[in-house]
Amino acid sequence: MDGLLPNTSLSHYRIVPKIDATGIDEVYLAQDTKLDRKVALKILPADVASNRDRMRRFSSEATIRGLIVRFRAGSKSDLGSEPSEIL
Repeated sequence: MDGLLPNTSLSHYRIVPKIDATGIDEVYLAQDTKLDRKVALKILPADVASNRDRMRRFSSEATIRGLIVRFRAGSKSDLGSEPSEIL
């Protein structure tokens, strides 16, 4: 993955710096412009995003993680997608 530059907009998130990168994904610190808060934003490569089974598993994990975080801290999660040409 080439990565996103700081100040890039992706939906209602503004990318700050990259936090981490693995062989599967990249994680960025981003500013949620709707809720005015900082969030961690995970970007998946196109081959993962186009695989239904992997996306179903990712969505389930994100939902569970969001429920745990919401239970502990009253937080809201967002699971969205953008066309790959934006990246």
